[in-house]
Amino acid sequence: MKNQESVDKNQQKNIGKPSVKYNLVSIFNAIGNPAQIINKDHIILEVNEATLAKFSLKREELIGKKCCSIFHNSETPPDNCPLDVVTKDNKSLSDIVSIEMNNTTHTISCAPIYDDEGNYDSILHIMTDITERKIAEENLIKEKNKAQQYLNIAGVMLVNIDTSGIVQLINPKGCEILGYSEKEIVGTNWFDNYIPKSQRKKIKDILKKVFNGKDEVIKQHEIEILTKYGDIRLITWNIEIIKDSEGKITGVLASGEDITERKKAEYELHKYRIHLEELVKQRTHELDKKNEKLNRINKLFIGRELRMKELKEELKKQEKE
Repeated sequence: MKNQESVDKNQQKNIGKPSVKYNLVSIFNAIGNPAQIINKDHIILEVNEATLAKFSLKREELIGKKCCSIFHNSETPPDNCPLDVVTKDNKSLSDIVSIEMNNTTHTISCAPIYDDEGNYDSILHIMTDITERKIAEENLIKEKNKAQQYLNIAGVMLVNIDTSGIVQLINPKGCEILGYSEKEIVGTNWFDNYIPKSQRKKIKDILKKVFNGKDEVIKQHEIEILTKYGDIRLITWNIEIIKDSEGKITGVLASGEDITERKKAEYELHKYRIHLEELVKQRTHELDKKNEKLNRINKLFIGRELRMKELKEELKKQEKE
């Protein structure tokens, strides 16, 4: 029993202390990413197997060479070199650095290494290739910029509303129509702020059914909106449902065209057409009356001519007698 207690105490003393059974070279090579040990003068002291495989180099091509000459094709370190920052601040650092070799981009993690006396000796330099991620991020940024350009130049209002009715996105045309800035609109409730009070419940109920999957969205609507200045504008909307990767409805994207002036013009045109029809009817009625009067006059003249003719014939007969 005493022997067991003695063993346990010895094990506790050794906790946290490196054991000779651990092969540090094996651990170094077990790091899946390229890793190097580099001194303060940027000289490569050691590399792991992942470094050789990644860059298709032999160990002797790296050991004793400056890391900047190998990875950056330069005899001087790049600006804000992570190794220099670690050397200066004596603390670990992670940074993103472009590598000249194969035009790759890496996240560089650097940590100071100390000797047996606790003095700063060298740096553990681990490289994580993020080239594909960087390209994907750049492509995503390009697509976002392109989409933003489309939003900016669109001649119609574009607005994205989530299932709670909160505005997630609106384009400049939408801001222009509503009379607010983008900052004033995004994050506010669409229904409570930009739909006339008399229509809010109706519109909310319609979209609530759509968001709950209980009703199919009618893509085209004519819905009035309320501007900052209290004006009512009539908008014709094309509505598309937005879903996440799992098919869950997350909101709607609506494009709206302001047809207020067009509707006013159509109404005025309709009124004018009715007015013209009334004028035509009135004129036709007047012409009918005049024609009727002329017919009566014609009949009187014709009757008078007939009587005059008969009278002349009668006079001729009398003269012969």
